[in-house]
Amino acid sequence: MSNDKLLARLARLDSRDRAWLLGELPPVMRRELAALLADDAVEPAPAAVAAPAPAGWESFDPQRLAEIFEGEPAWLVSAATRGTELRWRERLLHAMPSRRRHDVEAADRSGSTFGARAVNCVLEDCRARLAPGGAPVRDTPRGGFAALLDHMKGRFA
Repeated sequence: MSNDKLLARLARLDSRDRAWLLGELPPVMRRELAALLADDAVEPAPAAVAAPAPAGWESFDPQRLAEIFEGEPAWLVSAATRGTELRWRERLLHAMPSRRRHDVEAADRSGSTFGARAVNCVLEDCRARLAPGGAPVRDTPRGGFAALLDHMKGRFA
């Protein structure tokens, strides 16, 4: 399966399903997935730290983005936003509950990063959620696999 098809399939999942799926992967497989999603051509470090594009992460309100990222795995938030402007990222982390912020900072120490394509996929998903009429951030009805899990938990609880 190509990288683009894998990214598209992951992007189509409900955020809770994606978080569950990625959370079930052992750390080694998560690192392999991050490497798979990295760009084919490795750019030199100065190009990766270049000034952010005006339509990048910094164009989002950190508080709203923290709400969107609640359902995503901490390592994904870390890998997708690590290259952002330092002050903006600090505002994003401070907008998160303290336990969540701790989890993202712990993931930062692992060093996993995404390539530009994977970051753009997460960025576009967030942009769609924040757009007027976009998918609601909270209280979305669970469907598919997540609904099945909820149903099974209810039956055997």
